[in-house]
Amino acid sequence: YDREFRRFFQIPQLGLMREYQEKAYQAADKYNVLQSNLAEFMRLLGLPFGRSMQVMQEKLVELAEKGELSDDSRVYYQMWVKVLEGHFMTLFQTPEYVETLARTVNALADFMAARDAALEDVIGMLPVARKTEVDDMAKELYELKKRLKKLEKKIDQ
Repeated sequence: YDREFRRFFQIPQLGLMREYQEKAYQAADKYNVLQSNLAEFMRLLGLPFGRSMQVMQEKLVELAEKGELSDDSRVYYQMWVKVLEGHFMTLFQTPEYVETLARTVNALADFMAARDAALEDVIGMLPVARKTEVDDMAKELYELKKRLKKLEKKIDQ
């Protein structure tokens, strides 16, 4: 993606709508990076399942050879859960997992910021208040309430 496709999102745009196009392309680029990181993260989370299934197959073969197979499926389920927990505990302590998780969370934050920037422009064309305007109004209202409470306290005194 980085070598072949991502560079198309980096091409400078021309015209009056240049800024809007750049923000939309940046959001699409961040989305693709997020999807790539999320796929890698999901692949890592799937590894313990495959490994635990291999271990369980080996254990079942051993139990079958010894003639100790149980008719109760809960026994096998509990055995599988213990093996799976062990594999997940090992996975969660690896540097690869921590790095992949950090890349995924950072990619999500980058995408959300790019998405919000692009949506801010789209909403700006509609007859509604933008998120930044609402945030500014909420902050101003909060400060006015604080000032009003101070004035009420002075009047009461």
